[in-house]
Amino acid sequence: MCMGKVIPIDSPFSDIDHCALHIKKCLGRSDVDFEQPHFRERLQDRDITMRQVLSTLQKGKIVDGPKRDVHNDFRVKMKRYVAGRKIQVVVALNVGKCTVVTVI
Repeated sequence: MCMGKVIPIDSPFSDIDHCALHIKKCLGRSDVDFEQPHFRERLQDRDITMRQVLSTLQKGKIVDGPKRDVHNDFRVKMKRYVAGRKIQVVVALNVGKCTVVTVI
């Protein structure tokens, strides 16, 4: 059986609650990177607003992750229904900041 990468117990992102708290702290400190080209393209392609993304980050539920990515960050997928649409946001978590990777 193939399993995902093991997350060390001492990791700051060892569970969903820690990840959600880190995202909220990043939002409060304005340490969220919304400038990734892929994210910006998907935002326009899918006709999703920044308000919908922010609402998902503030009040959404983590539905996937945390998982390590190739950049050694932890990724989570958040989901929330906003303005009648299901919005999903993938966020890369690092100790100092959060990076919005894509929006679905």
